[in-house]
Amino acid sequence: MHSGHDLFFFHLSSSNCNLEPMTKQWRDCTEDDEECEGGYFKWTDGNCSKDSDASENGFACTQYAIANTCPDGSGKGYFDCLP
Repeated sequence: MHSGHDLFFFHLSSSNCNLEPMTKQWRDCTEDDEECEGGYFKWTDGNCSKDSDASENGFACTQYAIANTCPDGSGKGYFDCLP
């Protein structure tokens, strides 16, 4: 799924009730996944790369857009480094 460049993900923090950018995402667990501890989902690091075709790509881009920094470390602004 490709969502475009103008869809950003946030979550409401349960510890301080702040609206924060998503940097992680829920992923399905496999039967042999030890991180799930009997659950069906686990948190995994999000991905933000113009070169990635991973299904989770884009879930961690919000933090870069807010800071106006390019995820590839080029020194450009976030919207200047979009493909």
